[in-house]
Amino acid sequence: MYARKSTFIVLAVLLFSTWSGMVSASSQGPDSTHYQDSDNYYFEKWTSLEFPSEHVHQIRQTSGLIHSPYGSFDPLMDEYPTFGELNTGDYSYTDRPVFVIQSDSSDISGISSSVEEAGGAILDYMPDSALLVRLPKHVDADNFLDSLANVRWTGQMPDIWRVSPEILGNTHSSSSQFNLQILPANDLTIDELISLERDLSLISNYDQSTNCDSWLCTINGVDAMWIPLLSKDWRILHIQVTSTASVYNSVARDISGVQGAYEQSSLPLDGTGEVIAISDTGIDEDHGDFDGRIRSVYSQFGPDNDNSDLLSGHGTHVAATLLGDGSGQSSALGMAPGATFHMYTHESQSGFFGIYGSLYGLFTHSWNQNARIHTNSWGTSNLGNYSQTSANVDDFVSDYPAYMVLFSAGDIAGSNDPGITPPGTSKNALTVGASTTGSYGSEPPGSVASFSSQGLTNDGRIKPEIVAPGVLI
Repeated sequence: MYARKSTFIVLAVLLFSTWSGMVSASSQGPDSTHYQDSDNYYFEKWTSLEFPSEHVHQIRQTSGLIHSPYGSFDPLMDEYPTFGELNTGDYSYTDRPVFVIQSDSSDISGISSSVEEAGGAILDYMPDSALLVRLPKHVDADNFLDSLANVRWTGQMPDIWRVSPEILGNTHSSSSQFNLQILPANDLTIDELISLERDLSLISNYDQSTNCDSWLCTINGVDAMWIPLLSKDWRILHIQVTSTASVYNSVARDISGVQGAYEQSSLPLDGTGEVIAISDTGIDEDHGDFDGRIRSVYSQFGPDNDNSDLLSGHGTHVAATLLGDGSGQSSALGMAPGATFHMYTHESQSGFFGIYGSLYGLFTHSWNQNARIHTNSWGTSNLGNYSQTSANVDDFVSDYPAYMVLFSAGDIAGSNDPGITPPGTSKNALTVGASTTGSYGSEPPGSVASFSSQGLTNDGRIKPEIVAPGVLI
């Protein structure tokens, strides 16, 4: 959890050089010939960095455990963990069940290929080394699963695993209502997704509160009695309570190692030519440090229709940390003072901070505006949980590998808690914690700050990846 200065030099080179494998200004998608017309693309676009041998790490071997939503278990020794009273006993009544396939090693590539060759869909990954898959109707599931190589265990996913445990403590009261985020299965057709949205709208107590895209459905005012039925819907992969978002940030360029990167590298490391996206509270567009470099301000993905940053000032602070050119104060130069950026505003005039729609949709819009880095100094509730927002991040970066997403780890937990906040729990985002600054005679710089979220995620992964000197607010 401790970061050496060289970490920040490498990070600065990756983020803010003209290295276009990650930050190309092209608006083409991942399926375009821009990415696939030459085997030499990555060789030509990526800069090779030499690392000392101590930075080489072996792939962690599988533990044999499956980290389900209801606890970790060894399927060769233990029963499925469930929540008894809501567990309906049998598996889904549908003819489209979800199967869990656990590999006997950390390498799941062979199993993935076999499933895809049979026309099946890989719905999700479940640590350690397990996949959630759905097979076509014409495939004999028993014979197919028995024929797979390198499999430690297979079984059918219990319906209850679709429901986040946080819901279950409140389902026994007939008066309980939930605002839900629902992750649709990724193998749905457009017609099936439309039918899911229509069916969900029928069980909402509020008109026009249901919205679905391919990566997220939101629905408000759902009575508790509907939860068991939703747990059996084959079109749904996961159900959780709508989480509350709040903002964080990290500062302190002076001790981050960026200045050292400028001095030691022959590459231009001021971000010139690059486009960055920021999701935050808003932006004071008349701030002198941004003159001529704000491309656009968008409000359609949040409750803010004003765009200004009149309340907390958090978004302006974040933008200046990243992109301030030092006009107001030369010692407050940002990390990439030569880059341009666009801002997504998410804070209403009443102070409510929220994300509307799926992050996949937000990132798609950002990609189409030529951004290749999207930074987010905010997170949601449900500490340590791999949430729908986390899955959205992973899906997008998997589909658009030239896009870098950064999230702060959070500032609401101490070192003894598994406190990483979603979407920082995602697997394809770079999650950043906070370290001490050493200011005013405090703890020396480089130590993990006591307020910085850190620790294992609920499914056993280590986060954050790096710890940046600074202060989270």
